[in-house]
Amino acid sequence: MAKMRVVKTWVLLAALLTPALPGCERGPTKPGGASDSPVTPAAGASAPSGDAAHSHLAPHGGVLVELGDHDANAELLLDVDTGRLRLWLLDGCAANSLRSEASEIRVLVIIPATPQRGESMFHLTLDAVANPLTGETMGDTSEFSVTSEDLRGVRAFKGVIQRIEMHGERYSDVSFEYAPAGRDTGK
Repeated sequence: MAKMRVVKTWVLLAALLTPALPGCERGPTKPGGASDSPVTPAAGASAPSGDAAHSHLAPHGGVLVELGDHDANAELLLDVDTGRLRLWLLDGCAANSLRSEASEIRVLVIIPATPQRGESMFHLTLDAVANPLTGETMGDTSEFSVTSEDLRGVRAFKGVIQRIEMHGERYSDVSFEYAPAGRDTGK
């Protein structure tokens, strides 16, 4: 009988502590695996309300792009002044970096037309970035970067990540919109 009380105590304790453990709970999904709530577009943006709400903050203050069915995320961050576009590979909850063996990631960029100029479309190649502080090296990194004169002054654009490979998974032709929340999206 003492063993039964100990087991019941452990089960009760586990049940009480489980909600307090950090984790990434997914909201309901639509047919085809799409989430009802997209990832949060930028740090500081508010999450949708309600039980179906599911969002994550971009740890570098950029825009999150979901890869697969909540498998991973790519975070994009553009420095408007320099035209430097950075991309980080993150887990499904955008909490931890994921490394890739890729030496580069290609992105198709589409900048919408403005009264001053027409729409422009071009490819960029983001190169792998080594980071001695994290131990990341070329061929084993979570960060990719490119600087493009064509992105200087651009606040919002659309694009397609052509292919990302990591941990035996391949994500191809992933569309995204880069429009950081709370920022002016004009040029």
